[in-house]
Amino acid sequence: MASLALSPGLVRGAAFRPMRAIFVNPGRSNEDFWVSVSAVMRAAAADLAIHLDIVYGERSVLYTQQVALERIAVAEPGDYLLVGNEQHSAGPILEAGLARALRCLIVFNGFVGDEVARYGGPRQKFPNFLGELLADNVAAGSEIARGLIAAAKRAGAPLHVVGINGNVETPAAADREIGLRQATAGIAGLTLGQVLTSDWTREEGRQRAAGLLDRYPETSIVWCANDPIALGALDVALQRGRRPGRDIFIGGLNWSSDAIAAIQSGHLELSLGGHFLLGGWALVLLRDYHEGLDFAEVPGGLSQSVPFGALDRSNIDSWVGRYDGSDWSAIRFQRFSHYLSGARGPYDFSLPAVLG
Repeated sequence: MASLALSPGLVRGAAFRPMRAIFVNPGRSNEDFWVSVSAVMRAAAADLAIHLDIVYGERSVLYTQQVALERIAVAEPGDYLLVGNEQHSAGPILEAGLARALRCLIVFNGFVGDEVARYGGPRQKFPNFLGELLADNVAAGSEIARGLIAAAKRAGAPLHVVGINGNVETPAAADREIGLRQATAGIAGLTLGQVLTSDWTREEGRQRAAGLLDRYPETSIVWCANDPIALGALDVALQRGRRPGRDIFIGGLNWSSDAIAAIQSGHLELSLGGHFLLGGWALVLLRDYHEGLDFAEVPGGLSQSVPFGALDRSNIDSWVGRYDGSDWSAIRFQRFSHYLSGARGPYDFSLPAVLG
């Protein structure tokens, strides 16, 4: 368990009430994306005077539930619980949190199918199921595809598309593929070959890309559900003498440091991202709620969403010049708080707002 403890009080002139939160991180404790999520949340917690505990589930449903239930069972579990429905793991964790009178926010991945019938929407069956803050993964899948199609068209390349998704047991993966299929439907001259699944890693990206390029040697666009997969596909393309940015176009999602470097070099077209900041934005919502400003009363209501942003060669230098990927304290999370700013419109967690 990793933890960050602060003495709540005056922070940059803002008076905050004491507040404690738990985040159940479903990823591996050495996995770039989920480590970044935790780093962002620690920076947000420091800026917002929140005592934050983080437990890692190591991408195992059973272990995620085990460590979460152990943390929730302590004598004084805190005030808030943040948990995502990665691989449909959140239900028992939510139930345990509600049983301990924790106020719960679903983040990253929401409930689907029978889970919605069981738990209802925020504040429907359980008042302390406060809300959800999710990333629009359908839109993200579409935007990756549209960006790659536009790049191929600019180069005069044919539109022969294949895809490499992650684990479709994760709602985010399923939604991203829906977005891919929506964006490629009905485009004259475009062919969509297979969309394979993977375990989200660079190595499986290599394996899947090798198989796809063997099966579809005319491939010009490789849609990838995250950056490690995209980088694996890039490895294979380069090994086979393909010319990224000229006769093959590859993009992913996560804003990882390796992907950013590959965009700067001209090898990757784009990376969608910003959702690793979602945990920080969730703490902004909960800090406002804790101070008596309920996010249910602003546009978006109980089900808030965070847009992805595209980093490509048009804006990559602005991002790199502002954030180095290791010190997220450069983001002034207090600036986004409605409690502090007096704003009453929708929360704006977009890429332009972060760069502004």
